[in-house]
Amino acid sequence: MDVTLTTDDQVTRSIVRGNLMIPRSGLWTLDALLGDDASLPPVGSQVVLNAYNTLRYGTVIEAGEEYLQLRVRVIGGAGKLETELPPQSYTGYALGDIARDILSECGERPNDLSGLNLSTQRWTRSQGPASSGIRRLINKQRSDGNEIRMLAEHTGEISVRQWTPYVFSSFEPRYADLAIWPQDKEAYIGPDLNTTIEPEQIVSIFDRQVTIVRVLYELQEDVLRCKVWYEE
Repeated sequence: MDVTLTTDDQVTRSIVRGNLMIPRSGLWTLDALLGDDASLPPVGSQVVLNAYNTLRYGTVIEAGEEYLQLRVRVIGGAGKLETELPPQSYTGYALGDIARDILSECGERPNDLSGLNLSTQRWTRSQGPASSGIRRLINKQRSDGNEIRMLAEHTGEISVRQWTPYVFSSFEPRYADLAIWPQDKEAYIGPDLNTTIEPEQIVSIFDRQVTIVRVLYELQEDVLRCKVWYEE
């Protein structure tokens, strides 16, 4: 299977089975079993996930053994969103500026925060994990009728931007509907997949143009399955 994890010490570990989940809003997660020739990476290690020639930068947040197999959990970004931050008051700031301050202070790398474009006269950041501070800002922006998405970019940086569906040009006839549940708006698509299908993309499923809202890649030995949830 063409899926590996390379840690910041340049050690590459093979993955024999796993699930890569990319949500509508939030950070991607990978739950994976490593090959017999691998060793457990330390928790907190910065890693590069290479899944069928698509690179994503993340951090190991769990590592251990399961039924004598090595198991890891990786999350997009630097894995610092649960860092406890002190209270802080802001006067006359845009929500995006506050989010950038929170992300930088906790150890994440902010990128495009244009989705948080509301301004506030006064804002108090309560003591607690950085994730709670970011969640409050996102909820404030959404309360104004904005649909936004938080995500970890492939580079590991954190973005919060407007939900803007776009046509996925790579999604051509080489892909097919392997199974579809229209009542649940779920489908398996393939074959000949890589891992470039993500939420926000407009694709053709069952001869209809739909927008992907969640993706689950099932990584199995010699098989890659892609399950998607969509909306019309």
